[in-house]
Amino acid sequence: MDAPVDFDGLCKLGRRALRERKPKQALQFFEQARLLDDSNADVHESLGTAHFIAGTYDEAVKHFQRVQKLEPRRSSAFVNLGAAYNRKGDYQKAIDVLRRCVSVDKKCAEAYYNIGIAYRKLKQPALAVPAYKEAIRLNPNMADAYLNLGNAYAEMNNLQQAMIHFKRALEIDPDFEKAKRGLAEAEAAATAGKKAISPFGRLVSDQDLAAASAASVPARNLSEPERIADRQALRDIHSSLKNEMQGLGWLAR
Repeated sequence: MDAPVDFDGLCKLGRRALRERKPKQALQFFEQARLLDDSNADVHESLGTAHFIAGTYDEAVKHFQRVQKLEPRRSSAFVNLGAAYNRKGDYQKAIDVLRRCVSVDKKCAEAYYNIGIAYRKLKQPALAVPAYKEAIRLNPNMADAYLNLGNAYAEMNNLQQAMIHFKRALEIDPDFEKAKRGLAEAEAAATAGKKAISPFGRLVSDQDLAAASAASVPARNLSEPERIADRQALRDIHSSLKNEMQGLGWLAR
């Protein structure tokens, strides 16, 4: 049976191909539909989506830009264009476009999510954090936002917050492998950090103590002025250490 040549039939087949993640088939159907109506924003958005899935991001950008011209207030066009710029590595362009999206639709969680991605790629995790948080506020079930918020905190070496958000992603999606991996890596880094850091300095090993006990230490015969000087030196050392520890918050004031 021949494929339908009418506009609606082509769009229906194209949408089915997109749902089945068959971008090449979707492109064929929507290109035929575009020949029938080149001013249809939905067709260009679908063509952009198919190119995005296929990895042909330059073409995706062209179609999403066309949607913007046809319907300047369609927020999905801004989000999709921003996502395509992110995939192309044009992160500052992505941020500019996505900020425009937020000015059109302040409740678009996907826009904030993609802003977060751009800032992380620009090595600015501190700016990515509020973007991901806003995405989560608008869509509390966005597991990807929790995952990437955890990644941003990990990049800032805030491992406790990273673990909290990896766990939240897993509460939403228990089979989320990237979140499992992120949590395991953050927990391992936190454990390694605890082992490496001791506020009291280097501890003496049993072998060191045994060697010290076995060594003979000659006694000193001190005069009274020497004893007084030694006691004063010890008091000065004790006072200095106490001040340093108070400054670090280890002693009550």
